[in-house]
This record gives sequence, structure tokens and C-alpha cells, in this order.
Amino acid sequence: MKSYGSFLFAVAAVILASCGGNVGERPDGWYLLSDGKLSEHPIVTTDDFDAVELEVFPSEHGDVCQIVGRLKADKASLWADATEAAAGEMMAFVFDGEVLAAPRINCRIESGAFAISQRSEKGSREKLEKVYSELSERIGKTKTVGKTDDEPLGTYVGTIPAADCPGIVVTLVLSANGTYTMNMDYMDRDGDFDEQGAYESQGDRLLLTSEHGETSLFRIEDGRLRMLDGDGNEVTGALADMYLLYRR
Repeated sequence: MKSYGSFLFAVAAVILASCGGNVGERPDGWYLLSDGKLSEHPIVTTDDFDAVELEVFPSEHGDVCQIVGRLKADKASLWADATEAAAGEMMAFVFDGEVLAAPRINCRIESGAFAISQRSEKGSREKLEKVYSELSERIGKTKTVGKTDDEPLGTYVGTIPAADCPGIVVTLVLSANGTYTMNMDYMDRDGDFDEQGAYESQGDRLLLTSEHGETSLFRIEDGRLRMLDGDGNEVTGALADMYLLYRR
């Protein structure tokens, strides 16, 4: 890998003190959040949502609940440009006059994907379940935006060779909203590196683009990912099968 960025989920919710506070009558949707103030107009509204899905997954602080979804096709380009322009800043999701989540945006988000997350606090899961139910009714349909048989979503783990230690334990997490996080832990050394960014499937290839613009390429195989070299070719030789990450 060519770079090691800070370990942040590209659209992981960073809940502000203002979350849960009343922000007055506003259209429900996503807003730019700058210096603690919401933009006057929304970037997109819930009328622009095409599909939503409720996800619950464990974390070290308890179960985390989030709504993942996708915008209508004609809003995907607008969303991609808005998230690129907001890189390093925050966006806020407003619903029924409350800021429910305020993620920091770290990269351009293609395909209109988004996530509405909250910390594992009392009542947060029930609140998001209620919001999900209301959004589903408004949209009139839901689509599964989680893992399908032909999507490389999930957690992949493997140990790749290293020149100055026994190996590097790589943990790659591909999320439903098109973002990834990767941890590289050097065995027998005090140090590990974290990276985040966006990914894109290109046939049987998986392209990772870090928040700093560096790219990595994998080949999608049955239940695993094969790390390719800088030219997109398979590593050959005695260590070839060590460049594999297996779906956990």
C-alpha cells in the first residue's frame, strides 16, 4: 500500500452536542454544517431518497444502529460534488426539526450513498428505527443496500509479506455506502497504520482510493480478495498466495 491515513470511517457519525436539539422548521434532509451552523438550504431532501435499509452491528461500545441508503440516480452527481466540496467539513442530517447525525466527510462519495448513524446510547436505536419506518413509508419502497452475493462487502483479513518483520496483518472493511477502512498491523513491531477512503468495483477488480488520493487494486475472487501490484498484475512466485485477504 502506498499511504496510511488516519483511521476514520468516511461517513461515520460524529454526534455533536447540537444533535437532538431543535433547529426549527426545515425540510428533512442533508445540510452542510460549518462553524456549528446549518446551511440555509438542504443539499438534498428526503424526497430525493431512493432506498433505505436499517443495519445493526456490534461494536466495542455495544450495538450500533444505522440507516444506510442511496439517493435517486439524478441526485448522485450532485451528492458526489457536494461531498467532495465538503471534504474535511461536516454534514448534518435533519429530521423532524432535529439534527440526528453529523458526520465528518473525508472524501467524495459516489453513487449517491449515505449513512445515518448514532452512538450506542439509550433510546438511539429506537429513534433510528422510528426514522427508518417513516422514511420507508415516504419512499414507498426499500432496497437492500447491504451485502449481496455479487458484492464484495464485509471484512477481509490476511497476512501479507514484509521485508523487515514476519508479516503485516491486514484488516479491510468494505461498507455498504462505498467507503472502506483498512488497518495494517506489523507483526513483532510497535506500530500499525490505518487508512480510509472510497472503493469501487470494476468488474472483477476492486479499486481503493484513499483520502490522500493513492490507489490500491485487488482482484475479487470467491470469498476473498487478491492484492495486485502497482501495475494491476497478480504477484507471482513462492509468496503469491500470501497476498490474499479472506472474508471473515
